[in-house]
Amino acid sequence: MSRTQNQSHATRFYDGQALQERHPDLSEPFHGDVVKDEIAIAFGRRHVHKLVELVSLPKEDLTPEKRATALRYLLGVLTNQESKAEAIGTNVAAPLVVHITDDSDDVRRIACEVMASLATSRDGRTSLIAADAVTATAMKMLKDRNPEVRGAACSFLAAFSSAHDGARHVLEAADGSVFEKIVKLLDDHATPTSAKTSACETLGGCTLTDEGVHAGLEARLPKALLRVLDREEARMSSELRTQAARVLKNLCQVEIGRTQCLVAGAVKAMAPLLRNTDADVRLQASGCLQAIALERDAKMPVCEAARVNLVMLLRDPVVGVVQNAVAAIRASSDLPDARRKFFPTLAPKDKDYV
Repeated sequence: MSRTQNQSHATRFYDGQALQERHPDLSEPFHGDVVKDEIAIAFGRRHVHKLVELVSLPKEDLTPEKRATALRYLLGVLTNQESKAEAIGTNVAAPLVVHITDDSDDVRRIACEVMASLATSRDGRTSLIAADAVTATAMKMLKDRNPEVRGAACSFLAAFSSAHDGARHVLEAADGSVFEKIVKLLDDHATPTSAKTSACETLGGCTLTDEGVHAGLEARLPKALLRVLDREEARMSSELRTQAARVLKNLCQVEIGRTQCLVAGAVKAMAPLLRNTDADVRLQASGCLQAIALERDAKMPVCEAARVNLVMLLRDPVVGVVQNAVAAIRASSDLPDARRKFFPTLAPKDKDYV
């Protein structure tokens, strides 16, 4: 190496070996001694493909610890639609369905989390349907011995059923027995609250159609949801109360659903929720009472159980809650006896509004 001075008096270094870097590397891109089970994140177009190849290796070629690490890395790179499209194109759904029966709790849990990430796109749901992921999850994962794995399975079903096509497939999967298995999960005291919240979210997405409502009534969802609301865990989780009330509201959109919810005791269960500090809880509870009040036999029970709370909601800062309260008061006041009890509690401007 030599050093010389240029005209600007700046020091300049010359290295003869640097000229070699200007020539392209014509060697093979991958050597023959590449370690296939090495857990690493590649760059460029290989960053998804390499991880999919890793998680697709046979069970005897990769230890459970390494497989869980590879799944965790794969979940980390699926943060945008482009990466998800690449993973879907490599048919990653097939090995994921195999992994949900793995002996390792971490492998089963992270595999469900990856499937939940893929379920946010239509192509992802299509690939998961082709791999029969929903049926496998409902048949095996909802009764897994590990509570965290059950929670991850419920999160996957919740993400899958958030779209109309996904909810329709959930109703058809496992010979139509998904609702029955969710009811058993809701009654299991060992299931964590987060898992029950995701399970109720799944029910909420599936009961937006008449087919889902009738399937839920056949599975006796009203009684199961009221049992959930009656437990201490629901009193401690506003999100669980919100999702359970949402499902009851959906079930009350048809006449037979209103009847079943009334007989099960939904009116008495929803009335206290109208005073909840969480706006989402008030919104779903008032929507449930508004729907159930359309039933003639429910008008007087709604008036007696929720009259004071419904009038208070006329001052609620959330517009949707106020609209539900007005609709519930109007529906209940169709009965003369209920009207006579409602009107003394209303202020003059409230009477004009209602």
